[in-house]
Amino acid sequence: MRLSVSPTYCVVGSVITLSDTGFYPYSFGDTLKFTGNVEILADSGSSTTLYARIPFGAFSGYLSVRAPNYQDSVQITVLESYDPKAFAMRWYNLDVPITSQDAVMRDPLFHAPYYWTVTKQSDTVKFYVEMSYPNGWDRITVLFQDNGPGNLPKLLLAEWKGFPGYWIPQPGLLKIQDWDTSSIVSAIFFTDKHNVFDNVALWHDFRQ
Repeated sequence: MRLSVSPTYCVVGSVITLSDTGFYPYSFGDTLKFTGNVEILADSGSSTTLYARIPFGAFSGYLSVRAPNYQDSVQITVLESYDPKAFAMRWYNLDVPITSQDAVMRDPLFHAPYYWTVTKQSDTVKFYVEMSYPNGWDRITVLFQDNGPGNLPKLLLAEWKGFPGYWIPQPGLLKIQDWDTSSIVSAIFFTDKHNVFDNVALWHDFRQ
């Protein structure tokens, strides 16, 4: 069996499935290297299947899989134009929709759930969450300026203050799925794998 990938046409954030025999049975043993010199570990998998998201920084070309006693590559096409050294915001272009469950935050120690507090004052929408755990804490704030339904908002602030550490989601992509402050707003960040904002989702229904 030869290494295959599905889908072969994707965008940043797409979930791909890699199939072959001989993968390491634990995802931390399988390294995926994309054109763009971006390396990640598989999110999950088995000895025949690996699952991963297309990371920020990946481009069309060869995707190589390396594991103990295994190495192969396959071509993929990333249908997305962006600057890997800059931050950009755009409309959501993934097949799988963002849900309220995707926006549940979890602390890094016990993975306990935390939920965004969302407020709207004039034309400013604020997402805020605090997480605390032994020997650490995190406070995440994301501020938008509302430009009306159907229009991309303006990102005013996105910061993650932790003990220890401070992060902003740059460079990266912020994909807006819904934006209507009388209904639902939702979005997701894609950044470098070492940035804590990677895959952080936002979701809120103002009607509730």
